Amino acid sequence: MIRSAVQSENGKTFVGAAALLSRDFLQSLKGAVTGAYSHQQLLWHFIPSGVPHLGSLWEAGVKSFKTLFYKSTAKRQYTFEELATLLAKIEAYLNSWPLAPMSEDPADLLALTPGHFLGGGPLLATVEPEIKGDTTSIKEDNLPSNEWRLGKVDAVYPGSDGHVRVIDIRTARGLVKRPVAKVVFLPLEASADPQ
Repeated sequence: MIRSAVQSENGKTFVGAAALLSRDFLQSLKGAVTGAYSHQQLLWHFIPSGVPHLGSLWEAGVKSFKTLFYKSTAKRQYTFEELATLLAKIEAYLNSWPLAPMSEDPADLLALTPGHFLGGGPLLATVEPEIKGDTTSIKEDNLPSNEWRLGKVDAVYPGSDGHVRVIDIRTARGLVKRPVAKVVFLPLEASADPQ
């Protein structure tokens, strides 16, 4: 929120006048956006300012962008061309996040990404060998999410309660053992015939 102090003629100080002006500006901006596209009969839903958690999915995307951007720009200054290249790289990273397996074939490790919808193919794809099991993405704390390794479940280790807590995953670099909490399972498409 923008804060400012405004001194009136009688000596009183008003704090927050800029915030009021900012709210008025946002309201006029919303009116301009909705008016410009009113011929398309779009239904707009705006969230209140200051509560980004109401925007869930798109705000998570904004947070991911900000994290990558701030990490990249914290230690140096960029020229216009370098900044444009950096923004294009961040966009490619974010649009390379695996959404689901490309096919139901367990040997196919290629995942569907937002880049497939934008450009018809993967933006930062790496080729993985053909192996069996559920397709997974392995969380690595020291790597950005677009560089997490893909793999297939090779073996599971249920606990005494019968719940699987640890699995073996076959990746391009070999077999690794990981807890289920450090693995993202890519969903398989549900069967069209519910039985």
